[in-house]
Amino acid sequence: MKFVWYGLFVLAILSPLAAVSDVPAVESKTGAQVSLTSDESLLLSLINSERVENGLPALNLDPILTDVARRHSSDMAKRDYFSHLEPQPNPLTPLDRYAKALGKQPDLVVGENLGRAEEPLMGMLHECMMKSPEHKANILDKDYTQIGVGIYMLPEGKVWITQMYAGKPQIMR
Repeated sequence: MKFVWYGLFVLAILSPLAAVSDVPAVESKTGAQVSLTSDESLLLSLINSERVENGLPALNLDPILTDVARRHSSDMAKRDYFSHLEPQPNPLTPLDRYAKALGKQPDLVVGENLGRAEEPLMGMLHECMMKSPEHKANILDKDYTQIGVGIYMLPEGKVWITQMYAGKPQIMR
């Protein structure tokens, strides 16, 4: 299995996040409705634009990955940590969190990009991720077909971002 564990710290300035309820639902490939905030929707659009510009298919929004990403961003903000591995007492990996949400072990490749900022500025965050070889590798990984984006903001404006990726690994020859 492939684990991609990278983080990114970004300081930025912009207006507060929209509430999830303020944004119309987007239909996922499975037909499930997923409501994204305007910032989550912007990140998804920027990621898919990069993929298409690089000859890759756009990623499909996955409601389970989105939920797991949102929960991880919220957990990092509320417990004041910044890591792909949750702290004790139950140190879960991105794959562990996804498997727990699915209720079974997936046979998928799972990757994760993290971001943290003093205030949300999604364009700058995306640009920084594209300048980071590890983050860019996740965004442009040909094995990934699904994505979930989760953003959590504290009342004072600090924001945590989790991008989760999943897809079938290519068969080794």
